[in-house]
Amino acid sequence: MSTRLIPIDPNNLNHIQLMDEFEKKEDISTPIGTYSKVKKEENDSSNDISIELVLEEKKKVQDICHLQGFKDIKQCSISLTSKEKKNRKIIPLATSYALEILGMEEVFIKINPHDKNMIEYMNKNNYECLGNEKGNLIYLKEKEF
Repeated sequence: MSTRLIPIDPNNLNHIQLMDEFEKKEDISTPIGTYSKVKKEENDSSNDISIELVLEEKKKVQDICHLQGFKDIKQCSISLTSKEKKNRKIIPLATSYALEILGMEEVFIKINPHDKNMIEYMNKNNYECLGNEKGNLIYLKEKEF
């Protein structure tokens, strides 16, 4: 079984189709739907990072998260856009992507305070809880030097 993390390209019709299928299956709306094919004009000199990451297994999207950050201060946040799930394989993969591929030094993850499975997972996997902000629990994972 092939599991992979894919950064969504809003100009790739296959990616858009994957997202559409996932949104219908989960009965959700993701940020990718709001800017589908318009976003490609960001250039590499931009300080802002805004990426949809999907976890794909068996050619189907299993989970999705939104990564938003800043290159200069090497910080980003990950927001889960789909409904609560018992096993969120996307969290460690998205964290690793942010730290290793994007070169971030701090990754903040927003968690629904009612999602007991995620809270337990975050605590077990050495994510530091920073408390509640605007109705979300904020966890931190820092790059280890």
